[in-house]
Amino acid sequence: MPSSETKWSSIQSVEEIDVGRFFEYDEDAIEMFSRRLHFLKRPSVRVLEVGSGTGFFTSILLTINPEMRLTCVEPDDKFVEVLRTRFENRVAVMKGRLGDSDIPCDGFDVVLSHIVVHNLADPVQALARMRRAVRKGGFVVAIEPLPASRHYYPSEELEQAAALLDEVKVYRSLERQKQLGASETFDPWRRNYPRLFHQAGLTFLSCHGWTSVFTLSDRRYSFGDRRKWLRMRYDLVSSSREKTTETLLRAGREKAEIDRAHQIILSHLQKLIQASEEELNRTHEQEIVHRIITIGRK
Repeated sequence: MPSSETKWSSIQSVEEIDVGRFFEYDEDAIEMFSRRLHFLKRPSVRVLEVGSGTGFFTSILLTINPEMRLTCVEPDDKFVEVLRTRFENRVAVMKGRLGDSDIPCDGFDVVLSHIVVHNLADPVQALARMRRAVRKGGFVVAIEPLPASRHYYPSEELEQAAALLDEVKVYRSLERQKQLGASETFDPWRRNYPRLFHQAGLTFLSCHGWTSVFTLSDRRYSFGDRRKWLRMRYDLVSSSREKTTETLLRAGREKAEIDRAHQIILSHLQKLIQASEEELNRTHEQEIVHRIITIGRK
């Protein structure tokens, strides 16, 4: 099994995932998933979620169909603990990877992953294992990010500071690839999913797109929720500052520029936390997330 340094929680903590996906999918998105993944709504449907992480998409699956028979397989110890705490007996949680865990052949109606396949060195092998786990005629689904996703800040200074601090994710991902023994690094954003599905032996392919947009000034979201998200972001940047600095120093960045970037972002967030509702309604910070949903059948 991989060491703790190669597990995904070494790149993104539970808190970072919770902050990053706080407003990721709205009611329209859940309705879209319900329509595109209509087979999830069948009575007693057996679903395997591969790489459930902290359970963000697990919650959406249970919203689509609370009665589904859902199994989560996850290799990261920290995430397994979070899954068992958050969902208790509502889902079955299996620790391990799809290839080395006790997953039955043809045991599920749907095998699904959310933001997993693009990070794998051998996505075809992973999709072939997902195909193995699904019954004949069953569905394999991968929901993956597209490179146009980004966060827009209100000023160029904030954009540059955030971009510098975000470099930590890229550097840790490259470090993880080396620790896993990858013969060469790969770009997780450049994936041709229909081709990968075809190579894994899946048929009747379909692909759909989704764009999720959250704007801080959007009054559809309560002032309390928006302020809560800002506090979570502030706490995350503060608590991870030392570790972020260590990583960026390894990547060749200067400490002075790292400290300045932290100061700019923390001051910005502190100002927003103290802002009135009217002031927040005039702050046009925006997060845009693009997804591709690929569906194949066995």
